[in-house]
Amino acid sequence: ETTETQALIDCGAEGRFIHQDLVPWEKRKRLPRSFRVKNVDRSPNTAGRITHGIWVAYEFAGKKFKDMFHITDLGDQKIILGMPWLERHNPLIDWRRKTVVIPKDPSRHI
Repeated sequence: ETTETQALIDCGAEGRFIHQDLVPWEKRKRLPRSFRVKNVDRSPNTAGRITHGIWVAYEFAGKKFKDMFHITDLGDQKIILGMPWLERHNPLIDWRRKTVVIPKDPSRHI
């Protein structure tokens, strides 16, 4: 199933997260260990501990990816791409044009 949505790029987030409403129960994978997270505003997340994740194949900025996302209540957000994603893919963000480009070789881009 394909769904088009927006992602929040958040350098303060410590992972990749997807809103629980986007993931059917039968596709969720139980994590070896659950953990707590805080919301973007640092308040406790109302969903409690994160217990499940899902592998998601997706397209972002014209490139295809497959990553594990942790499932939780994200409020108004649908997807959050945090610091691990930013470090791995090292995107070029043009804040004036509001565009994101993923370099071909993120390890070579500084």
